[in-house]
Amino acid sequence: MTSRAYDLLSWFTSKGLLCDLPCLRSANAEEIELIKSIQEEGARYDEKATFSEVRLLSYNIFIRPPAPKFTHNVVDDFKDQRLNSFIESYLNNYDIVCLQEMFGSFSRRRRRLVRAAKKRGFAWKVSSPQSRSKMFLVDGGCLILSRVKIVAHASTIFKPGVMSDRLAAKGVLYAKLEPHPGVFVHLFVTHLQAVYSDPASMEECLSVQKTQYDQLVDFVANTVAENESPEDMLVARRLLDKKKHRNGTETPPNLTSPLAQVTRRWPIIISGDFNCNSRPAFGVLTNSAVAAQYTDLTESLSKLGKFSDILLNQLGEHPVTYAAADFDIHGNFSPRETALTCPEDYHESGQYVNQSLDYIFLFPPTHEDLPSTLSPQQPTTPLRVVLGTPLGSPPKLQSMMEAEPTSPDSRALRRSLVKPIEAKVRHLEYVPNVRNPKSLPIGSQLKYLSDHLAIETKLKVSPQEL
Repeated sequence: MTSRAYDLLSWFTSKGLLCDLPCLRSANAEEIELIKSIQEEGARYDEKATFSEVRLLSYNIFIRPPAPKFTHNVVDDFKDQRLNSFIESYLNNYDIVCLQEMFGSFSRRRRRLVRAAKKRGFAWKVSSPQSRSKMFLVDGGCLILSRVKIVAHASTIFKPGVMSDRLAAKGVLYAKLEPHPGVFVHLFVTHLQAVYSDPASMEECLSVQKTQYDQLVDFVANTVAENESPEDMLVARRLLDKKKHRNGTETPPNLTSPLAQVTRRWPIIISGDFNCNSRPAFGVLTNSAVAAQYTDLTESLSKLGKFSDILLNQLGEHPVTYAAADFDIHGNFSPRETALTCPEDYHESGQYVNQSLDYIFLFPPTHEDLPSTLSPQQPTTPLRVVLGTPLGSPPKLQSMMEAEPTSPDSRALRRSLVKPIEAKVRHLEYVPNVRNPKSLPIGSQLKYLSDHLAIETKLKVSPQEL
């Protein structure tokens, strides 16, 4: 054996990983290297692994089930190639992946993704129920992949939606994560009713969304209450009492909250595609319809307690996550992506471009405070250019946009078990297989992996302070 082989052998024996030493002595360095990689891959499944930082992705990946040819972008959206590119180029960048429109019905793509993710260390997963009923044609399309241990999970299905959403069993997924031994996070992933640009159907879609807000809040409240143990509640009550004693004040209960009677020890994260636009159209400082839609969502979520809109807080604005486009000084726009985004949303006046539909909301434990003033971290890069906000806008209009008020409910966390330290929004680009480019006949018009942009956050995880 070579000296390198002996070094590898020493490494294995010091770790206590190999028991058949006579067999190993006949192996060459390449074989030992292979064994080492296999052992390291298996080590990712260690249930005692801890995470001081967690990289979370929430992404509408746009891998829809087979459908009739008249449906928009079914034949030419390169599902297999885009999924392969996502697996090879992006999956390893995250610890928790929350996907929407990753359907399992009538396709093996979701199973292929789950298998590939497991090989890369994602030992746990929760997916929308595969079983179908007379009420729906396909599953809900949500999927959670996690390197972080999942100790409990659940799901629910919304009442049937309208338009094409009527066919999908949309709903909510839940996973109770354990990033540190004895430290937990309640994670929820959802995909709500889409709002179509047709004025005749828009009002009906918005009505369905409001119903789904209530269903989402009820499911979160009931699920968290079921998964907070009596011991957790006692500790949380102790911490809350310490806070009251330290501040010398009595915190009035939120009587409208379904969680008013639950002293919650662990934080809640709710992420996904809410199909709720929070950005006004180009050249419009405020938009009553947009403001009302986001207000309805945040008022419903506030029944669960105080929370932070992570992207708004970290970036200082509601970033573009759908139908990204660039504007010139005359108000004309050019779409960033045309192969996957619904053409109806690229209306000639541009009122449906540059929407913000995807969010990550963080609810701190009961005993933790949100500050009285908002101090968003300013981005270090020109995000308004990167994310497709109007380019070359008149200085007055640009300054007005930068001064857009932020939601009073979206506050930077003073301290937390789970604290956002970074947030990004970006188009995940298709990356061809350079080893065999002929096998992937991607059209020149397709540049991105989805019609939505990916939203990411890095969370600092700390042990509970008693």
